[in-house]
Amino acid sequence: MNLEKTNLASLTEIEPVIAGRRLSPFSVGRLQLCRQAGLKIVTREAGTMPQSEIELELIAFYFIHAFPLEEVRAACAKPREQFFREHIEPLSFDFPAREIPRVLKFLEGEFSAVESANVEAVEKGGGHPGEAAPPNT
Repeated sequence: MNLEKTNLASLTEIEPVIAGRRLSPFSVGRLQLCRQAGLKIVTREAGTMPQSEIELELIAFYFIHAFPLEEVRAACAKPREQFFREHIEPLSFDFPAREIPRVLKFLEGEFSAVESANVEAVEKGGGHPGEAAPPNT
């Protein structure tokens, strides 16, 4: 067995299994559900949050990506406090702490892929205001 190939396969796994559940691909729809649930780790507002709150948000991110879509959509339609109280806090008692870093890695990997896919259009100019761009060759 080639260890290098095994490690490479696990790094490029598209739908990883975490805590016994296969995570759905990071889609625009699930990203919107994360925003609807008010996940600060997705909206990039997690900087000052206590570690315990970050952990619960990671479990919420996991819930959104690992549970059936209809269940997730219904849960995310609730106010944030109710969503966390009814769905995330109970799940946290069964969620293995050793899996938190894997959820974080999945989140970071997906955001990295999304950010690298963003294209910024830059106006091509001659280098000085009002100067024409050089011709294409």
